Amino acid sequence: MATKKQKTNTPKKTAQKLKPWHFILLIAIPLVVFGRSVFFGFVMHDDDKMITENTVIKEGFNPAIAFKTDAWFMDARIELYRPWQSITYMMDYAIGKENPMIYHIHNLVVFLAGVMLLFVLLQYYFKPIVAWAGAVLYSVNLLTPHAAGWIAARGDLYLMLFGAGFLVLLMRYLKTNSKAALGWRHLFSLWRCCPRNRL
Repeated sequence: MATKKQKTNTPKKTAQKLKPWHFILLIAIPLVVFGRSVFFGFVMHDDDKMITENTVIKEGFNPAIAFKTDAWFMDARIELYRPWQSITYMMDYAIGKENPMIYHIHNLVVFLAGVMLLFVLLQYYFKPIVAWAGAVLYSVNLLTPHAAGWIAARGDLYLMLFGAGFLVLLMRYLKTNSKAALGWRHLFSLWRCCPRNRL
């Protein structure tokens, strides 16, 4: 009488967990590459009109003005509407006046936060090690230096930050049906629209 062969249960492969040094490098690599930008000065290409020669931010912290003017704090003379960017310039001026280091540190922090959020987002689609490699590659690719090192490109950094945050919260909501994630997603969606060109 033939005996049935017992099926051997092969152990399922578990996803490779990242080591602490992966997370350290995720911040350290772009920090080494772009860290020296905090010692840069102002660039006389938009930095002057937005900060050093801007009489509006020198009058005091008044966020309401940012929603009534364009990116150059003018009365909508150009089709570039970035109220959140303007508010952040006001905050930086309140802290460091015309010290460019304060503005560059702000840009660098936002850039690093965007890299971290990108890493979180990529983990919804790829294995952790692949998501990590993708985030690291983004952090040092040739398309990001101007955004990380140029103060006037802050709007692009926040667009990345809020855009990635919006997608992360959307994915979390779709997977967990979390109402909290849905609420935060709406908030990120609102702020994502602030650093943009006017249609």
